[in-house]
Parts: sequence; C-alpha cells; structure tokens
Amino acid sequence: MRAIHLALAILLAPHVLAEDSMYVFGARIAADSADAVSVDALFDYAFSEATSLSADAGLTRADSDRDSLEFVEWGVGGEHDFGPVGVRASLGQWGDRDEFSSDNASAGLFRDFGRWRVSAGYLWRDFDLTFRALTDATQSRSATARATGVDINVLYTGESGYSLFVDASRLDYNRDVARLGQLSIARLLSPSSLTLSGNLLDHSLSAGAEWPIGERALSLTLSRDRTAVEQTDVDSLLINWLMPIGDRSDIDIGVGVSRDDDDTQYFLSVLFLRYGGI
Repeated sequence: MRAIHLALAILLAPHVLAEDSMYVFGARIAADSADAVSVDALFDYAFSEATSLSADAGLTRADSDRDSLEFVEWGVGGEHDFGPVGVRASLGQWGDRDEFSSDNASAGLFRDFGRWRVSAGYLWRDFDLTFRALTDATQSRSATARATGVDINVLYTGESGYSLFVDASRLDYNRDVARLGQLSIARLLSPSSLTLSGNLLDHSLSAGAEWPIGERALSLTLSRDRTAVEQTDVDSLLINWLMPIGDRSDIDIGVGVSRDDDDTQYFLSVLFLRYGGI
C-alpha cells in the first residue's frame, strides 16, 4: 500500500509534471493505531520524458506487548520507454538484519495504448528470519524462504484528468511458510498496517481512482492482501487529499483503515512533495 500511495501522489498530481520539472523530492511520516510509526524519503529524477530513476528509504518502528522492532527500507529503480514498449526494474531491501530481512527485485515491461498503460513484471524475494522461542528468549534459530511471482498494473487517465488503476500481484514460495505462524517475529509483523508491505504475502489486489479538483486532487484506494503465513485477508481503505502549498510544493494527507479477522487499525500519513528542475 505504501508504494502505491507514494507512486500515485507523484504521478497523478494534477499540476506536478510541468515540462520543466525534472525531479521530485518527498518526505513522509505515518502512524497507525497498532503503535507503529514510519518515516520515508523519496527522490525521482527524470532525465527525459522517456527515462527516469527513483530512490527511496525509510524507517518503521513496530511495537507489541512482547517486543519492538525497527525496520529499515530502501529501494532504487528506473524505467525507460523505447516506444511503444518500455522496461522497468528495481532493487530493494526491507527489514531488520537481527530479526527479519527481505531482499527484493523486480523487472518488467509496460506499454501505452492511448490513455491506457499496461505493465507486467516478474518479482523475486528472499527472506531471512532469526527468531526466538516464545517461552525462552535466549533460544533462537534461523529460517529462510524464497518467493517468485508476477505483478500486473493497469492505469487509465481520462481526458479531464481523472485516473483509475488496478494492481495485482501473486507470490509462490519454495517452502511451507505457514509453519512460521508460531514464530514471534511473524506475530509482530502481522498487527500493523505499516509493516504489511514487507510481510510475507501470498497475493495482493488494489484498485483506486483520483479526481482533480482545480489544483487539488482527491484519491481513493481499496486493497486486499492475503498473508502467506496465517492465510489471513487484510482489507484496507485509504483516502488521500493532495493540495499545493507553494508554486513547487504539495502536501498529501492520507487517512485509512485496515482490518483483518482479529483487529481493525487506523492510520494517518502526511507526505510533503517538492518539485524542481535543472
């Protein structure tokens, strides 16, 4: 959800992509009712209309009754439109080296059909977990898992500036990760909506829309994520309001709710965006 939120804020803002805007810098802070807090920074640079590079980094702290963890996230990516087909690729990592880490990579193709853009890609994820026994914190051992999968994204931009999108992904694992449900690390990952993007997911489906209102924009995103460990569906609703705070700056305020079989979480985010050119 976080990736979709940031991408939409950058790509679909009604006055962002002026011809002389060569870069976008963003900073975000978010918190949810599961006592998780995250901060993020991102940078996107367009060499031309066809080629761009992006980078992001963030820190999330998640607390529970038993433990607390800090997760570091970073990623780099880029795309080039050869016309009519473009290519995209990314590398990244999410986690805490002492407890849980996920090394991620993706590569894919996209093509524009008038106002439509269709993108499909291949996903790789390697997970390393070090966990302590719930009854004896001095006892620990490690587990690994590898996942491969696909993702598909469809984006439509209307003549009046509104946008619609659907995004779907699925991962297959090389081991039965459901057995990890008894581990303390898996129990800590599950409660927070802010840790969902780095969790072991089976599949994910999101759909949303954005409507420009003058120089402002209102967006709505609905998503359903299936966790691979507990086989639990997590349903989320996110509403964002983006508005200018200067000639080259925007602020995006997001509120949302996330619910699974056992709990309901609420979250709030504030994203600052600054645009510039060279």
